Amino acid sequence: MLSASAGAAPTQTDWEAGAYRGAVDVVESNGANNQDSLQGVVFDDTNKNSVLDGNERGLNGAEVSNGRKIATTDAKGSYELPAFENMTVFVTQPRGYQVPIDENNVAQFFYNYLPEGSPQLTYGGIAPTGQLPQAVNFPLTASKLTQSPEQHCAIGADIQTYNQKEVEFARNGVFTDLAARQDYAGCGALFIGDLVGDDLSVFDQTRELTSMLNGPARFLPGVLTLDIKNMLVTERFTTRGGDGSDQMVLSLNTSKYRAWYAENITKPRSSAEELENPLEVSRDEPAEQAWLTTNFWMGSTGSTVEAAIDGGGPVVASRTQQLRGEDPLIGAEYSDPVAIMEQFVHGGGLADRSMHLWRLALPADLEVGEHTAKVTSTDVHGRKFTETLVFEVTK
Repeated sequence: MLSASAGAAPTQTDWEAGAYRGAVDVVESNGANNQDSLQGVVFDDTNKNSVLDGNERGLNGAEVSNGRKIATTDAKGSYELPAFENMTVFVTQPRGYQVPIDENNVAQFFYNYLPEGSPQLTYGGIAPTGQLPQAVNFPLTASKLTQSPEQHCAIGADIQTYNQKEVEFARNGVFTDLAARQDYAGCGALFIGDLVGDDLSVFDQTRELTSMLNGPARFLPGVLTLDIKNMLVTERFTTRGGDGSDQMVLSLNTSKYRAWYAENITKPRSSAEELENPLEVSRDEPAEQAWLTTNFWMGSTGSTVEAAIDGGGPVVASRTQQLRGEDPLIGAEYSDPVAIMEQFVHGGGLADRSMHLWRLALPADLEVGEHTAKVTSTDVHGRKFTETLVFEVTK
């Protein structure tokens, strides 16, 4: 990354004078080429015309990918990859070479293959590309700027312009700063995240700002830069598998569980012995020290949980974390026993806290024997989900 005064490894250069402008060499289909695989050549474009001429040599050992497979070019620079619709084929720039750039300094190292184009989208999408090309050739030119293993790169995130006024903010800010420097010409600039903020009508104006750079520009777009039009709206998030009715998990948080937790919390995950009879609670358990727990996975603020013990009336459970800006409550008392018993024994994360866990103290007068707890959780939309837990009180 760039520092305020970068070191001297990459030499100062007049970027505009020596910039290699061009495009990927796409040879259109002749109607007879194989539509199941894509071929091409990675070559040294000595005359910088972006076309594979007869006297230009291919580059051995370059890597080309379709996003699923990686092909390494042979001695003639040739590659072949399986073809499928909606794929992007791209070359990895070798050391000592540069890919071409367009008029805005954006690196040209890929080809999108969408025979029918993208669906009709708000901001246009991708036009149909038609049949698979006869060849997609990737031109490169030798470059001293990328030869050194030490490179200075400008990496920025979320330009995120929402309107033309903010485009001008970006122009007069970071892009003006970068335009005054020439110490990143080899590696260039990488912009990650949201280039614009939802409104892609300012995308072209924002992208054009890279013409101010003294090096190639590349983008790793964020979600706000995607042209998305949802034609099939699903009602809500839910759990995987089943019919969506499983929205919570029930358990008991007892003195026995908390002692087992304390014994194993410092041990490596997947090394603990299973807790025996986790759904048993002693009749001698101190009052208010044994809880029925409900992990209501989609229990956002405004959700409620009630439990009825042995067919009695519903009692409102208490949320362990109120979500009012307080610090997280952490430890055995605030953990989900079901998750912890899985993680301590079989490995995984550590559910020692939860933003959607409810507790209800078990009645102190429960007789020895089997009991049931019918739990009803209600989300903020009024949808109700019910589960029943069977547990045992022992002497």
